[in-house]
Parts: sequence; structure tokens; C-alpha cells
Amino acid sequence: MMKTCMKVKNNYVSINAIFKELGYIVFYNEQKKMIISISKEGNYISHQIGTNVMNINKKNYEFNKSSIFEKGTIMIPTNYIDKVLNLRFKLNESGKDLKTEKNNKSYIFQFIAEPYFNPEKFYQYIKYNKDNELPINEIVIHVNIGLDQPFYTNIKTINDPHNFLVLCNKYRQLPKSFRPLNLVKIPSTYFLGDRDAKIDATALEHLILMRNDAQKKGLELIIVSGYRTNSYQRMLYNNSKETKGIEHADTYSARPGHSEHETGFAIDINSVETTFENTKEFEWLVKNSYKYGYILRYPKGKEHITGYGYEPWHYRFLGILTATAVYKSGLTYDEYYVQNIYKNNYTTNF
Repeated sequence: MMKTCMKVKNNYVSINAIFKELGYIVFYNEQKKMIISISKEGNYISHQIGTNVMNINKKNYEFNKSSIFEKGTIMIPTNYIDKVLNLRFKLNESGKDLKTEKNNKSYIFQFIAEPYFNPEKFYQYIKYNKDNELPINEIVIHVNIGLDQPFYTNIKTINDPHNFLVLCNKYRQLPKSFRPLNLVKIPSTYFLGDRDAKIDATALEHLILMRNDAQKKGLELIIVSGYRTNSYQRMLYNNSKETKGIEHADTYSARPGHSEHETGFAIDINSVETTFENTKEFEWLVKNSYKYGYILRYPKGKEHITGYGYEPWHYRFLGILTATAVYKSGLTYDEYYVQNIYKNNYTTNF
């Protein structure tokens, strides 16, 4: 075993100290009690604090004692060290895929340097990088969205569905029991249709302001679709699939549980035809809807990100501050969410 300056106490040593001495980047998630370490060669180690198992390059190793907390420090038994030291000069298979020097900096560490890097997705970044010629920041963002997997796979249940910043897409599904809390009826003068239409109360307040200001410009905004129940969304999707096929249905209609309309924060305005983009109303909405807390949710040219065809009629309420930030960023909400709202809770400062 190599000599180290690490302090050993009662056959335990600081896990942070050993990994840092070996040149690893160390991440810790206090909520999950998980530590992850990555070397410039691509070696990957994860450990659940309080257990006796360490995963090294996808292989589990069991030890006779569990790790512990002591005075705010994560301590592992000294007999873990041999396994870790064996990796000092070993190149993991994953590392071989990324052993490329750019600007005298390890290519792997360029991934780690990205502000949205999630150490749990390390192997996904590597694979997606091999399959796609994209800048590193886009690799990280795409994988964080879920785009390294086909749409409607690896689906996660949304744990904060009532939050008006909720991201509902083809990788994130509303709970089956979900019902919006603050739905209100859209006044008949604002809605075109023969059924009672509802949306979130705050979204309606901002919609009324937007519509009134548009009218002052001689423009007419009318809602053609608001909140949808899960069963109604299922009916719409199944009808589309039966009449136009599953490919068309998955391009222009969300599967039940995945529709923004089920959140109460989405509306369709004036038409559900792409010709709406040729109207003065659309031109005004593109330039002004964010001022009222709404964004164009499925823009042209971003179909590979959102998973949906271009929908000039579909607008999503996010509140004025977030809608303005999304508008100015030029990003889809999927991209903006993983960069600015979602937190993976890993830190290197502990």
C-alpha cells in the first residue's frame, strides 16, 4: 500500500481525504447520504453512507464494517483502502472512451466542470457522448432531460405536481391520483366551446390581463382548450392514435399523465392549426406573452428536445419572472428546467 498522510483512527479513515489524495473529484448528497468519486481516468466509485458496500466501476464490494459519521466527517474502514488504491493506475473501460486531452484538461473533468453535471448520470453522459457529436454542455443538458433514452421510457413520477413550475413531459408523468387544487371556470366570453373550461386561478388572472391588452391592439385571443382530466386526455390520445396512427399521436398529442393540460397551467389559443403562426395574434403573443407569465411551450426547431411537433397555439403559464427568463434564454422549458430549477443536491464542498 502506498504511503499516505491520512490520519487513521480506530481502523477508520476519512473517505474524503483518501479520494482527494488520489486525485478524485468527490461529490456528496446529504439528502441521499450518497458519496460519489470520479477520477480523471474514468474510474467511478459510489457508496451509500452507513452501509458496508462500495460500488467500484459498476461492481459491488462488501466489507466487514459499515462507514460512519464522526464529527461531521464520513469515515470508512481502512480495509476499504486497498480496493480503492488498486485503481490508482488502472484505466476503467468507461475512461477509455473519454481519454482525450483538450486544453491540457482531462476530457472527463470537462464533463464534471459543467454546472449541471449530475454524478449519478456519469455513465449516461459517456454513452451519449459516443453516440452524438455535440458540445459537452449539450451532452450534459440532453442527458439530464432524458434524451439519451427514447421518449416515454425511463419515466419518473412527478413529486411536486401542484407547483406552477412543474415540468411535465415525455419522461415525467403526473401521479395517477393527481388533481389540480385551484381550478376556476374560464368565463364564456374567453372560451370557444360547448363544455365548461377551467384553468388555474392565477393563470386565469394573467390570461385576462393578456387578452385585454391584446384587444386594445385590435387583436382577439380566445381559449380553445384549458384543463383536461386524465380520462379526457386519454380519449384524445386514443382517438388520434386510432385515426392517424401512433407516430402522429405521439407527435401531436400527449399520452395521459404526460399532458401539460392536466396540470391546469396550459392553454391553447385561437386555433390548433399551424396556420395560426401567420396571424397578427400569434406575432403579438410571441413578443408579449412572457410579460403575462406565459411561454410558447413547443417552438419550431425544438421538436427533438420537446418530443412534440411545433404548436404555435400552446402556451404554458410559469409566472412572469420565470416566463421572462425562459423567453430571454431562447431555451425550451425542458432545457431551462434542468439548468435553472432542478437541483441534484450533490456538492463538492463538504
